[in-house]
Amino acid sequence: MPAIRKGVRSILKRDGRDGTATYVGEIDREWCISEVPNGGYSLSIIANAVQSFMRLPSNSKGKHFDPLHISANYFVPVSHHQPYTVEIKLLKQGRGVTNVLAELSQTHKVKEEPQVRITAQVIMTSFEARQSDRSLGPTIPKDHEFFTKCPLSSPSECKASNVWSNERFAFRHRLQVLVDKRLIEESRSRRTLDWGCWFNLLGEEDEGDQADEGQLSMGNNVISFFADMMVNPVSNIPKELSFGPAWYPTLQLSIEFKRALPYEKTLTRAGCFSTGKYIIRGQHEIDTEIWSHPDDSDLLNQGQEIKVQGPQILCVSRQLALTVPLKENRSTKVSPGESSSSSSKL
Repeated sequence: MPAIRKGVRSILKRDGRDGTATYVGEIDREWCISEVPNGGYSLSIIANAVQSFMRLPSNSKGKHFDPLHISANYFVPVSHHQPYTVEIKLLKQGRGVTNVLAELSQTHKVKEEPQVRITAQVIMTSFEARQSDRSLGPTIPKDHEFFTKCPLSSPSECKASNVWSNERFAFRHRLQVLVDKRLIEESRSRRTLDWGCWFNLLGEEDEGDQADEGQLSMGNNVISFFADMMVNPVSNIPKELSFGPAWYPTLQLSIEFKRALPYEKTLTRAGCFSTGKYIIRGQHEIDTEIWSHPDDSDLLNQGQEIKVQGPQILCVSRQLALTVPLKENRSTKVSPGESSSSSSKL
């Protein structure tokens, strides 16, 4: 089956040359949890389509090829039973950023008309230009006392885990997870719901194929997938408060990117630190940090004035999620166009 890089790619169907475009593709069943694609996987499809859209000749003048911020609302679960369409519209292009609206749609099962499943407002920029712009504000250097270090233990100190080995995780054979036991134990002693691990996507060999001026999205950005993969805070609360087998559909997911990602190389390993505080009638927030693997420094240092070794912050995210019985996820197989919830995690 295709690796995640291929699974998030889409093909340019229409270039309006007026600030609009249409990309199309197929959902890869391998990246589903039960019957619903992982919400971060679906958002990665949109992110890669937008990045390719910005490389179309009519949109590339500002060279805003890097995502700075994505804010996505999930209306209806994406279905792996049918193809999808991503409609993209350029809202405003400025000197430093470009604002883009993207909508992922699939056919409504009953009405047989396009139905928006996810809408995302995306801010694109050029981190290379920002790096050389002396008018921008300060940066806290790595050797400063206020610099925030990676909270995770090194990958060599973490333990392999089968946390996602359940058969409902179709991608279980594609994901190696090293759980940070130290971080989790310290969190429990403080009575907090912190969690952390290192991810490694398996079977992601580079086959050397290239995207061509936006005709095929590159598939290099799978950070949204990592940002939506964590042990949910609700599953870590005391047993007396437990809801039982549950699905945690995402209603809203925002990601702020802290740096540029390699364009022709996919980061297939990353560290994840997540936490949550407020759980009220199943409604909860999840704050997540995604860090680069310490051995990927050379990839991230390409073209950088200051070379940094070790883990680097890639993005921070926050999502709003609910808690519903697990059977609600499985029911989407029967009527994927009728449910109001969306993405899924453990």
